[in-house]
Amino acid sequence: MAIKASGARIVRAKELNFQAQTEAILGLINNSTKMIFIANPNNPTGTMISYENLKNLHKKLPPNILLVIDEAYIEYVNDNNYSSFLSLVENNNNIV
Repeated sequence: MAIKASGARIVRAKELNFQAQTEAILGLINNSTKMIFIANPNNPTGTMISYENLKNLHKKLPPNILLVIDEAYIEYVNDNNYSSFLSLVENNNNIV
């Protein structure tokens, strides 16, 4: 509701097997894109984008686009290969 009240428009990227596809996200970026929101791990599917894929997504983003990474459910991750994206937040001014 807050997004619509602000006049913004939600654009959803296609998923594959409930998994976010970074190339699909990048393909939707245009001059009016201000923010990309990613829940990682996703709720309710539990699917995750790897650290490397999300890092590569960020590298390809124009610097004026805010990348919001929601790790609200990180405590439920049982994958030892999963890494938090906190270091990306600490080292980049367009990641929250």
